[in-house]
Amino acid sequence: MHIYPDANAHRQDEDRIVGETLYTVSFARAALFPQRASCGDGAETASAKKILKSESTNQEDRVIKESCEDRVFVDLWEPYLTHD
Repeated sequence: MHIYPDANAHRQDEDRIVGETLYTVSFARAALFPQRASCGDGAETASAKKILKSESTNQEDRVIKESCEDRVFVDLWEPYLTHD
């Protein structure tokens, strides 16, 4: 249980702390942004070189691989989840 910010921001009873379940869910970057899912194309290679400020092939390959495996993490409070 985590302290639920919505309920605790305006609570009247100082002895009562409201807790709710908090879920952390991760998604693959490619699943959320399929238009940017291609790995290793010229644009990402140029971006990797710029980030590293290096022309080293090994470092470039490592950065491209990491960017293809990026994940987005989202914290979801149970009261906000709906059942469809």
